[in-house]
Amino acid sequence: AREYSLWTLMTVLSCWAFLRAMRQPTPKHWFIYGFTLVVGWYSHLLFAAVAIAQTLAAVIVPDWMSTNRVANVPSAAGQITPSAQASSGQPNHGLLSRCRGPFVGTMLISLFCFSPWICVFLNQWGQVQNVVDATQRDPSLLYLVNVWGRNLSRVWFSADLGIANILGVFGVGYSLVYLWHTVPRRISLFLLLLIGVNALSLMLPDMVTGGISSTRIRYLFPAYLGIQLAIAHHLSHRLLQATGGSRRMWAGVITVVFVRGAIAAV
Repeated sequence: AREYSLWTLMTVLSCWAFLRAMRQPTPKHWFIYGFTLVVGWYSHLLFAAVAIAQTLAAVIVPDWMSTNRVANVPSAAGQITPSAQASSGQPNHGLLSRCRGPFVGTMLISLFCFSPWICVFLNQWGQVQNVVDATQRDPSLLYLVNVWGRNLSRVWFSADLGIANILGVFGVGYSLVYLWHTVPRRISLFLLLLIGVNALSLMLPDMVTGGISSTRIRYLFPAYLGIQLAIAHHLSHRLLQATGGSRRMWAGVITVVFVRGAIAAV
């Protein structure tokens, strides 16, 4: 039994609970969020990257980032729904500021609940160092970049496509840019933080110390979850906007992605 499935599940649940608590800051929602944090901490130490992303989104993001500005999304009947229309960009009257105190308190309580394992972690530092040393192989930067590109393209296809991997990387990059321009800033920034904190916390040390931790896809599950959400939003938004033959084309693209993903999972 390995911990990665539980870690993935708790990443999804904690992000959902975080966004819900920030939007509806009631004691019940903060309790649910705190519970997901505690289970997340105990599922995998790399859950720290998820917690850091949430902290940056809650504490550092200014109030003006929480405006509900979204792109116009046509309904199934082709009408622009009132809820999907772009707002005038008014802030949410300090809701984010009022949530920062409860958020910090919830995060500190979750760390307190995790403190017994922190003590074990510190007492077994020698074993931790042995695990870290096993990933030190002093690879070249070119090797790291090649593996990163190959792994990133596997969001689409579970295979090494050689030079064609660049197409998968381009597709991911375009989906992230599309996400930034079509959803509220607080949501797009949160997903980018989820991806960036997890990825950079592994990539930067590997570039400095010569490790290969960032080449292990299983250590980057939070980043891949954010990427998959960005791709899902891109495809579904395109399908909603399309009409006639264009709509059939995007439906075909989504079908291919689903079928390919199902085959890769077998």
